[in-house]
Parts: sequence; C-alpha cells; structure tokens
Amino acid sequence: MKKITLLIAFLILGFSPLKAQEAPPNDTCDGAIELTVFNSTCDTPTVGDNTNATDSGIGNPSCADVNQGDLWYKITVPESGYVTIETSAVEGSNLTDTAMAVYEGPCEDLTEIACNDDFGGSSFAKIELAGLTPGEVLYIRVFFVYAGMVGEFNICAYDPDPAASPKYNLAKEINIFPNPFNKNLNISSDYIIDEIHIYNITGREVLKARPESIHYSFRTGDLQPGIYLIKVISNDSSATLKLIKK
Repeated sequence: MKKITLLIAFLILGFSPLKAQEAPPNDTCDGAIELTVFNSTCDTPTVGDNTNATDSGIGNPSCADVNQGDLWYKITVPESGYVTIETSAVEGSNLTDTAMAVYEGPCEDLTEIACNDDFGGSSFAKIELAGLTPGEVLYIRVFFVYAGMVGEFNICAYDPDPAASPKYNLAKEINIFPNPFNKNLNISSDYIIDEIHIYNITGREVLKARPESIHYSFRTGDLQPGIYLIKVISNDSSATLKLIKK
C-alpha cells in the first residue's frame, strides 16, 4: 500500500522522465548567430550560453584546446576593414574564462586568421582585426578551455574608429610581395615606412623593423609556415594585412 501511495503522489505532482538535453542552436558553424557590428563601442552585447555545447569537431585552434565545447557566431566586415570582437562576464554566471578564434571561408573549408585565449590580463578573449575585406563574412568560434565551466557570457563586435576612415587608405598604398612568401618578403609604399611589425595568429610579435624608407625586405627563413599579420605604420597611420608563409 505504501508503494502504491508513493506512485500515485509521483504521478499527481507531474514528475516525468528527464528529457534529452539539447545543444545550443549555434553549436556548429552552420548555425552561427550573426552579430551586429556596432560603431566605436559595444552598444548591446549578445548573451551566449555554453550549456550542453559540444565540440564541433574541426580540431583545436592554434591558441588553446577545446574542452567544454564551442559556440559559433558570424559578422560582416564593415567598410573600414576594421573590427574588434570581445567577450566579457555576465554577472552571476559561473563562466569566467573564454577563448576565441576567427575564421574566413565557408563552414566546410575554414581557415583560421586569428586566435586569442586571454587578452590584456583578462581571462576573457578579445581579438582586434584590421586590413580586412569589406563585406566579407567571418566566423567566430568561442570555445572553453576548462571542463565544467558552464554558463552565460557576453560577446560583441564593433568598428573601433569608423569616423577615422581616411587613415585606412594606407592599406591601398602598400605593396607586399610575394604573398604567399617563402624566404624573403618585400614591402614598398609611396610613403615613408616608419615601422613594420609581423605577428603570428596568437598575437605574438615575431619580426619588426624601422625602415624609414619607401622599401624594405625581410629575411623570413626562420618563420614557420602559416598565417601572419603585418602591421605597417607610416605618417601616424597604420594598416594591418594578412600574410601567408609557404
């Protein structure tokens, strides 16, 4: 009689077997959520939640390993060719650490162009890009390094300085060849080149120079094959472009 009474109470209270837990809608690249690219600052961040996120299976990015699944977003590059993507904390969330990678190309053939685990001493990832092709669609992979760290986080994309678009014209005045390159890389411009900085996709500077001329050549034999970013500074303007080492 006691067992029957407990069973009736169970049914009356509306208990039911646990449902299968569903993954987030942007658990894969094909389901990427599009972010608005705001002007100057993040006006309204998008809230993400990695509860039940799974690994999309495209391999670990260059800056850290995927441990607690990943989520996908996408943006359209603004006219300036500049965009900053950043993640941040949601008050009360158990998720206190993110990592992030950015890819170009279709979902079935992605190429990583940037990756960040921790930015400026923060455990939340941030990526600053420049010299991009306006109108290009980029895919953003937010992933999580530590198992068991689940919860909400903010993500936002913005053009850091849309009003200063004339300085971006420097990118059109720079000639970099060959690209892809092998042992040597040449940079020339109609203007005096003050500084050159080359970074790998984790953001570490690997080469730099102060040419103070309109032409400069790098010997790049020590660089590993892969994708790099080159930042050229001239007359208080700068442009950042993508390089490929064969």
